[in-house]
Amino acid sequence: MNYSLSRLSNIPWRALPAWLIGDRLRILMYHSIADDPMDSHAISLAEFERQMLSLQAKNVVSLAKGLELLNEGCSLKNTWVITFDDALLDFYTSAFPVIRKFNHPVTMFVPTGMVGGKASWDSFDKSKSLMSWEQLEECQQWNVSFGSHTVHHAALTECADETLRDELTVSLQMLRARLTNILPALAYPGGFQDLRVRLAAQKAGYACAVGVSSRWGNGAESDLMQLRRERFRQ
Repeated sequence: MNYSLSRLSNIPWRALPAWLIGDRLRILMYHSIADDPMDSHAISLAEFERQMLSLQAKNVVSLAKGLELLNEGCSLKNTWVITFDDALLDFYTSAFPVIRKFNHPVTMFVPTGMVGGKASWDSFDKSKSLMSWEQLEECQQWNVSFGSHTVHHAALTECADETLRDELTVSLQMLRARLTNILPALAYPGGFQDLRVRLAAQKAGYACAVGVSSRWGNGAESDLMQLRRERFRQ
């Protein structure tokens, strides 16, 4: 099979009509809100506010509602979900006031063992601070729900089976012990996942998991353990 035919064989033909008309659940991915153009994971506060303003013309729903729409085969056109990874302090100081202003629902993926500490995994700045549990509790009063980003922001494909199980199960247990607005959803740290990781996540009780795979977006045919996230684009 030549290269062109091989690429054609990878197209999910059943999803193509919905993709062509934009009938997909768009899940946005954010990390840091900071005025530092050198940080590839950060966007400025002004740009974030511009994006949130643009979303007022869309149907912005919680990740839980997005899952419900996917499972029921409902129309997903112009339907967006906002997610943040890492529970960085600049979410609380910068993004949170904007979220409250526009009242958009948000899902935050928390590395539970790092709460109140530093983002030691960050490739740009390992001194970034994370929110405290008290700050996370405050956020959930304003339409912020929480999912797991493992315990230690672990690269799950590199974990031994026992460590993988603990990173998945303990993080969910910690969230449920400390917060109330919990969704059994996982964000793969660094996007690292494979079949072993996906099966372990399902066994640990996760209803869905998000990464950056599949350019075809999220529809009724999507694997809920491989939901696509993206950066904001009109």
